[in-house]
Amino acid sequence: MEIAMASHQGRRYIPLIIGSIILVFGAALTAVEAFNGNVGLATVGFGLTIVGYRISQRTAHSNPKTDRSRNWSIRETIFRYIIALGGIALLGYGGTVGAQTILSLSVHGALIAGCGMVGGYFIMHAALNNTVL
Repeated sequence: MEIAMASHQGRRYIPLIIGSIILVFGAALTAVEAFNGNVGLATVGFGLTIVGYRISQRTAHSNPKTDRSRNWSIRETIFRYIIALGGIALLGYGGTVGAQTILSLSVHGALIAGCGMVGGYFIMHAALNNTVL
């Protein structure tokens, strides 16, 4: 009985590990491509980072009683993920502008980057978690 429970507990960590690997890969892709000026791949990197985080988050904190996203209809789920994708795109743009600002020392670029990063994060987080923070 104890061996079966230990085996089940070990399998529970597999999605947590996979999510963490995706998160780290996405973050690395974001950083490299933002400094290369590639908004598209930086956005993909942010998307992978958020997917990895979401997998890890749902694995580590899975509680069907408190997870409001399990009660979403198909329509609401699609709507929320479309809004989240908009936030991720804004994060990718803001992150790329931010990286380029570091290279060029532009105050205007820093303001745009900050608004893009913070705004994109708030939009994405609110869409996926029903809360801004």
